[in-house]
Amino acid sequence: MVSFPGHRYWTFNTQTTNSGIHWFQYMPRFITTTLLGLGLNTLIVYLIVFKLDMAYGYAVPFMLSIVPVVTFILNKLWVFRAKDQANAK
Repeated sequence: MVSFPGHRYWTFNTQTTNSGIHWFQYMPRFITTTLLGLGLNTLIVYLIVFKLDMAYGYAVPFMLSIVPVVTFILNKLWVFRAKDQANAK
């Protein structure tokens, strides 16, 4: 599992020392966000290939643009949000 430590330490820079939250408290939300991204990818392929009867290649631009943006926003605002934001909700 490379993406969790990569996002935690590099992308969002949330370490136990500055956030006060241990890594296992982030994990359920991170897994949920990752599965949501997988589901969104699958939905895009399903809609384009099976419902619109288009080639798989037409789904790729949507998968490469929509899914990363959605998962980044969820990771930033929900999974790895700052401690003061987490306590306020």
